[in-house]
Amino acid sequence: MWVSVGIPLQTFTKETIMQDITNDVLKLDNVVCGVKQVKRALKTKSVLKLYLATDADRRITQPLSENVEHSGVPVVWVPSMNMLGHMCGIDVGCSAAAICR
Repeated sequence: MWVSVGIPLQTFTKETIMQDITNDVLKLDNVVCGVKQVKRALKTKSVLKLYLATDADRRITQPLSENVEHSGVPVVWVPSMNMLGHMCGIDVGCSAAAICR
């Protein structure tokens, strides 16, 4: 079982995470993948939902999750970088992705 950290607090299984990300990606064209792009989106305050990989380096993911902690942006922890990259439509893993306005 995986837990989404942020507001609202939600519990996800691997299957519901994949379905949730896939639905978000299919609905919106504004998906950014990778730490640099996510940081840029956070600076412009355009992030609606943040996805972080649990197997990514904590030095990378922790500042991102702390950055959105008080802003009310939901953070979903995905089980692996490969899964997050696959769900974003790229052939490699990524440690962070975001749905933007």
